[in-house]
Amino acid sequence: MLASRSSTSKRSKKVTTALKGANEDELQCPSFTVVIRSHNLLKQNVTVPGGILREHINGSMQTATLKYRDGSWPVKLLYYPQHGSGKLLAGWASFHRGTYLKEGDVCLFELVRIDNVELKVSNFRRNAKI
Repeated sequence: MLASRSSTSKRSKKVTTALKGANEDELQCPSFTVVIRSHNLLKQNVTVPGGILREHINGSMQTATLKYRDGSWPVKLLYYPQHGSGKLLAGWASFHRGTYLKEGDVCLFELVRIDNVELKVSNFRRNAKI
């Protein structure tokens, strides 16, 4: 089990409200949240905070698995140390279409496995978990 986690200290009210039911303070895995924006759906990628990659992921490019409910999607995970961030690329479009993500959804990504990178995804839409 991983003891540390990455989080953003300043959260918008929208994110905080959407995650109230997530008990995020009780998470034992490194995690990060993303508010889905139109560019995440149109450009078919999402930015990953560099802290979680720097602390827990080796290498600059690898395949990661996104787990959501009973499904799983392989995605390309790139880390750009010079920019202090990374991206989920190839496979992200399939994931967001397969999980019906919409602009404004808040996704919680938990790093549940490091060796073969696996991220458990929870999606929160306004006051309802979906």
